[in-house]
Amino acid sequence: MTHAKEDLVAFIRELPDDLTYGEMMQEIMLYMHYVHHVRSLAERGERDIDEGRTMSHKLLKKKRGLG
Repeated sequence: MTHAKEDLVAFIRELPDDLTYGEMMQEIMLYMHYVHHVRSLAERGERDIDEGRTMSHKLLKKKRGLG
């Protein structure tokens, strides 16, 4: 079983037993949207790193007036 499939199966197993089919599908769609969003953010971060769009924590604090 793939990692994604294992995660989805684990999520489904945690759902309450009394959900209707429609409620279950709604929960699954919200979960999938969340997973897609988080994965997109991670991929964007990786692209930023690959393309040199990073700065040190020290510089970020200085730019934000925090240090």
